[in-house]
Amino acid sequence: MTPAARETMTPQGASSALSLFRFSLALMVMAEHLSGLVPPQTGRLAVEAFFCISGFLISMVATTRYAGRPAAFLANRFLRIYPTYWACLAVGLLVVAFLPSVDALHPSLRLPDGAHDWAANLAVFGLTQETVSRLLPAAWSLHTELWFYLVIGLVTAAR
Repeated sequence: MTPAARETMTPQGASSALSLFRFSLALMVMAEHLSGLVPPQTGRLAVEAFFCISGFLISMVATTRYAGRPAAFLANRFLRIYPTYWACLAVGLLVVAFLPSVDALHPSLRLPDGAHDWAANLAVFGLTQETVSRLLPAAWSLHTELWFYLVIGLVTAAR
């Protein structure tokens, strides 16, 4: 077995190889959004594969680095996502509030019109592709990601 093959068998090597694959999946999503030249459903399949790989990697992190510390795992996930998300949400709010025709860019770019939409935009939970107003249209995917983190944190807590 070559040294390179041996390296990819370690958690660090597997993580690096899968991160490269996740990057290529993200490029596939961008290609579908920016071009009509890719086969239909390329982006959707890439997103689903991305979630599967991310779930595997996050499970590996939760059971190694955060083994026996589910609260630390969930706190780390919260701090990695929410401060940046809320900063971007503030920018999105300003854009939607001050550019009257911004909904021409994306139909969900509009001020939330009810408590449910405001809560979904602020908390991410409940923010799906069907949410009428999304100040950050692509943020619907965070909803799925956060459920992964919560379930993984609870499962590792139960172990």
